[in-house]
Parts: sequence; C-alpha cells; structure tokens
Amino acid sequence: MEQRTIWQLDGRPEWFLYCNGTTNGCTGASNAVLVTATPQPIVNITPSGNTTLCSGSSITVSASGASSYQWSNGLQGNSINISQAGTYNVIGISNGCADTSGNLVITVNPSPVVSISASGPVWFCPGNSVTLTATGASSYSWNNGPVTSSQVVSQSGTYYAIGSSNGCSDTSNILSTVVYPAPSASFTFTQSGNGLVNFTNTSTGANSYSWNFGDGCNFYHHLPIPPIHGLWNLCGDIDCNQFRWLQRYRHPKYQC
Repeated sequence: MEQRTIWQLDGRPEWFLYCNGTTNGCTGASNAVLVTATPQPIVNITPSGNTTLCSGSSITVSASGASSYQWSNGLQGNSINISQAGTYNVIGISNGCADTSGNLVITVNPSPVVSISASGPVWFCPGNSVTLTATGASSYSWNNGPVTSSQVVSQSGTYYAIGSSNGCSDTSNILSTVVYPAPSASFTFTQSGNGLVNFTNTSTGANSYSWNFGDGCNFYHHLPIPPIHGLWNLCGDIDCNQFRWLQRYRHPKYQC
C-alpha cells in the first residue's frame, strides 16, 4: 500500500491511500481513498465568579473549545446556571470527536436568617433604655454603627442588623423605639375671701392627671378643681407611670 500526504490551508493533513497489486505478472492500482485528520477538541469550563455560593444564589458556568456540549447534570449548551452543590464537568463534541473537561466543584453554604428582639417595651420615658439583640449569624453590623450582637438603645430611632456567616449575609427585621417626652406637672391656686382655695391645672405634656389632697381623697381631673381644703399635690403622666410631685400647700385654716 502506498500513501501520499497533502496539507490543507488550515494545517490539517490529508492522506491519499491506494494499493498496488500484482497478479499473474500483471500490475494494477486501486482507487485512491482520501483520509482527513480532524483535531481533537480541548474543552474547558469557566465559572463567572466565586464557586462558593450562598443558598438562594447561582453562578453561570461556560464551556469552550467545541461546537456542542453535554453537561454532567444533563443540560446542554455552552453555558448553564448552577445553584446546587456538586461536581460538574462537560463533554464537548466537534466533527465527531469529543473531549471531557476537568471537574468544577460548587459549594453552597446556608444563608443565615437574622432577627432582632427587644428586652422590653420599645417605648419608654427619658432616662430609660432597652436592649436590642440580634441572633441567627456569627457576626453582626447594626445600621447605627455597632458591630456586636446586642446594643443598649436610649434614643428614638429605627434599628436593624445585618448578620454574616460563612460569607453569606441576611438583613433582620426592623424595630423602632420611641422615647416619650417627660411631662411637666404644675398647678396654680387662688384663695377666696371665705377661706376656700381654687386650683387650676397648668401641667403640660401629660394625658392624665391625679390630684392628692392629703385626706385620702384623690381626685382625677384635668379641669380646674372646685374649692377644697387640705394638703394638695399634683402629678401628671404620659403612658409611662412617671409622676412628678411639684408643689405642696396647706391652708392654715383647714387641716386634714
């Protein structure tokens, strides 16, 4: 058998194969057969980013080096989206020749679920506070600056925390705190000619009031008090049970 080699413009070799044979002293040659050598594809896969994912996220993986592709998870095409942990590769085919890529390992870490809670009521009076605590992650960053799992809040505001674990993060629920303004309790009085005393409530910032006349008769009212004798105190509160005794007065003519 004889062989002649020619080269195509793209560098691929072709061979003409034919056979010379002799029978009974006679020599003859067969028809020539053209054989073309096709190069083997070299298939690679490339991820679009970090191969360690957080649950709920995905990554695009692309293949190159062939004309068609069959992925190990059953999908076809030159690129796929992956959201599940596992080992992936692809078989690329060109002109009837195939190559298998290297393996790509995808890791998926669970995303934290972060929440914050308060140690008590989130509304309070001046000078008081509440502790806010974040849970569900290994590290935290609050929207107002602290980077600890808990903080003491004494101001009105809106608070939330971002928690991180294994490179994954989550944002907590929102809590709002309200600091009520302190009430100011006060009253005025005038003495009439008959020895009776008239009281007027001049308190501000309160929504309920309690008069104490020192004789066991407390009177709850926000309007001027009718004439009465005894020992008088006034307190005002604004939903936080804070009382401020401002003034005492005992009329010399009337004793309780």
